Amino acid sequence: MTSPYMNVILKGAVASSVIFISATTTVVLHWFVSPCIHKLKWKPGSDTFEVEMMS
Repeated sequence: MTSPYMNVILKGAVASSVIFISATTTVVLHWFVSPCIHKLKWKPGSDTFEVEMMS
């Protein structure tokens, strides 16, 4: 990306691809995980969590 011989359009395409891929993986992970866990609460003073799951 810092090469002076690389075309500006190619740099933009690479940057856009990286942004698209990172956004897509975040959305896909959220889509798979969000239906399972609704709330996750840590109980202070202990090593346990309170989990509320969707049915």
